Amino acid sequence: MRDSRGLILTCLVCLITLTILSCANRKLTSTKAKTPATKRTLVLALERYEPVYQWYSGKARLKVSTEDLRVGATMHLRMIRDSLIWAKLDKLGFELGRALITPDSAYVMDRVNKVYYVDHLDSFLLSYNAPFTFTDLQQVLAGGMLKVPAREVSMVSEGGRYGLSMRTNAYFAQYWFDQLFRPEEGTFTDTAQRKVRLWYTDYREPGTGPAVPYARSVAFDDGYQTAEITIEFAEIEVDVPKTVPFTIPGHYVKVD
Repeated sequence: MRDSRGLILTCLVCLITLTILSCANRKLTSTKAKTPATKRTLVLALERYEPVYQWYSGKARLKVSTEDLRVGATMHLRMIRDSLIWAKLDKLGFELGRALITPDSAYVMDRVNKVYYVDHLDSFLLSYNAPFTFTDLQQVLAGGMLKVPAREVSMVSEGGRYGLSMRTNAYFAQYWFDQLFRPEEGTFTDTAQRKVRLWYTDYREPGTGPAVPYARSVAFDDGYQTAEITIEFAEIEVDVPKTVPFTIPGHYVKVD
């Protein structure tokens, strides 16, 4: 990671390129699903738990772990579908910084070092070797699995679990489900052997729409470095408009 961009940039880059809490080993207490596991039921399950929102906001405990950094903070997240991602990080009552991500650009403000960074989103993601688009970022942050336009889909089983295997020219993906056919784990590998692994647990209904995972984890390995984000949401609101304040003070220094 680039030290010149400060702690807040490192946290937020990990936040938007990975995401969420390491609960892969949490025991399931729910009863078994009544519908038999078939390829069709699992494909329908992915669609059923697709995030549905225009506005999405939440407050969560965040932990970031890379080869060079281990830090925890409180995250405030706000999103407008297909429009923007806004995030603010606090620690011990003090703001570390905030980020504003649009389909075209990335703006990151470091409150600690009084600096800011602006770049085209494609360049921003490329500098961290992250195989994502803006849509992918919103999908993961909203608690949905990455979507793969698969040409080949097959059903797989392992250790009593059922899943789907999908393959395209660019990606190989596997999805695993819990006993109620809720998406629980996803692994995505591209042709450059960059790998993203997602774990979603603690499903709850946020008030409207389908249940979403309040506990999430993401591990990212690009062949050069690894990073992991754990997030545990305390609250999530869907379709409740919020403000997205982002003003860079005049005395802040722009960094490359």
